[in-house]
Amino acid sequence: MMQDFLMGVFFCCLFFSFAEAGVPDGAKVAYLLTEGGDFELGEGVYASAGPTLTRAAAIRSKIAGTAGTAKLTLAGGGEVRIVAVAADYKPLRSVAALAHRAFGGI
Repeated sequence: MMQDFLMGVFFCCLFFSFAEAGVPDGAKVAYLLTEGGDFELGEGVYASAGPTLTRAAAIRSKIAGTAGTAKLTLAGGGEVRIVAVAADYKPLRSVAALAHRAFGGI
């Protein structure tokens, strides 16, 4: 089940908002959502209107000390950021393997 949440006021000057980072409207992103001591790692779709993030699937989560794939039920103090997941690195591994073979391990 998809779940949207409104992305409120940006919480810190040390990081970019999704828009400032150049995330285009409709982009699929891997995200880390935290609230209190709980977290959710998942995939969602960013919308510049609002802005909102539609959470499609939780890849991993830990809620009240229990690991699983459940989505967080937000109470209003959550923070979200874009993260890289293992699938984001697979193309890089392939390029590295080709370069290794092409240049004899250089």
